[in-house]
Amino acid sequence: MGNYPPEGFNELSLYETKSLSAEKDLQDIIASESPSSTLEKRFKKFPFWLKEIVDKKIDIEIKKSFNQIIKNAKPYIFYKDNLPLCISPIKIAKKTKRKESFSVAEFELYEHLIEGEKKEKIERKIAKEIKSREKIFEKLQNDLATAKSSGEFKKKAELILVNLIKIKKGEKILKLKDPYNKNNIIEITMDPAKSPTRNAEEYFKKYRKAVRGKKVIEKRIIETGKEIENLKKLREKINNLCGEELTELEERFVPQKTAKEKKRIEKKEYKTFLTKSGKAVLVGRNRDENEKLTFGFAKPKDLFFHIREAPGSHTILINDGKLSKNDIVEAAKIAAYFSKAKHSTIVPVSYTERRFVRRSKKLGPGKVILTKEKTIFVEPGLPPDKIILF
Repeated sequence: MGNYPPEGFNELSLYETKSLSAEKDLQDIIASESPSSTLEKRFKKFPFWLKEIVDKKIDIEIKKSFNQIIKNAKPYIFYKDNLPLCISPIKIAKKTKRKESFSVAEFELYEHLIEGEKKEKIERKIAKEIKSREKIFEKLQNDLATAKSSGEFKKKAELILVNLIKIKKGEKILKLKDPYNKNNIIEITMDPAKSPTRNAEEYFKKYRKAVRGKKVIEKRIIETGKEIENLKKLREKINNLCGEELTELEERFVPQKTAKEKKRIEKKEYKTFLTKSGKAVLVGRNRDENEKLTFGFAKPKDLFFHIREAPGSHTILINDGKLSKNDIVEAAKIAAYFSKAKHSTIVPVSYTERRFVRRSKKLGPGKVILTKEKTIFVEPGLPPDKIILF
């Protein structure tokens, strides 16, 4: 039958489900009285390619499709709106295109998923920037309304000087007629500790400050308004960007790792790799390094990977709170590669947070016990061109 499941098929199409992980699984389903019923019991939610087969509700067609997968699985990608949606080991619809190999199909889907995540990150950051600038714009509008009252400060200063003879020292409130509207009385708050002339000077000072502020505020309102408009236009065209344009936008809006995080990742005690999205995967090279890596270096929420039924190096995926399914799959492949199961086609890899890993005295040095673990099936392998140090 060849290698089954093919590269890219199990990890992406059946990720974290009760996987169809070997030929025997398929044979058992084919041999069952009702394959459709058996599959419905086995899966909470069908992968898209499998749903297309099972939805026909014709058991003989399901058996025929599974036999075809066993004998000659081929790499297909299903497209929706010209975008890759999933990998299928069999042709399921007109919008499914055959690829040269499962590696090629996997790479195309990975690239699309990574690009999609990148666009979502950038869009969230731009939305945050727009919201921040809209708050600034609103505050500037309020400041401008206050600044526009500069004429009142000047008028009060002039009224004080015109009425110096009438004003008694120590007065707190003046009530004077508006020279431009004799029916209007203007109230002026005074500082009783200062002379009337000094109070007038203070009002002139407020007037000059308000005039200067008004010009600055008006300029900033125009600039902020343009920034908001440009950000909104940029958000609208994100989906049409790709390649270098998208990378440049990511560098502009998505903050890079802090110096503290970089220093932590750049420790040279372990083999270190990067996933396609840039997450660090660390691998111990011997018993001592395994111990240090898992119980000394790794943080409680970092992910620990363990190969079932085969000894292997301790493998840690640094958890920055933004891990994707692809990051976990790639780390599992690396863990499988550095184990005795390296040459197997499919390897079951368990993983859990470091806080759920403990030493086992009964099992011997380097052995651990995991709780709250999940298991996925992957083909051992290293990320191409992603080794950053040894």
